[in-house]
Amino acid sequence: MDIPVKDGDLTCAIKLKYKTKKLDTVFGGEEFHLRNHDVQDIGRYDFIKDIVRLERFVAPNSAHSFR
Repeated sequence: MDIPVKDGDLTCAIKLKYKTKKLDTVFGGEEFHLRNHDVQDIGRYDFIKDIVRLERFVAPNSAHSFR
């Protein structure tokens, strides 16, 4: 989970995913070195793995309904 959101009794877990192209640059005085993440079949596995993790997080709180 990258971003937990809670509003009263409502809890939401957000997982961020993004693919990058290779880039070495300086922006605002800060260096950035991004790897190349070409489309790969393993990315689909990682996506499902993240869903399983989120479901495990939500399971103990399953009495709460998500809207």
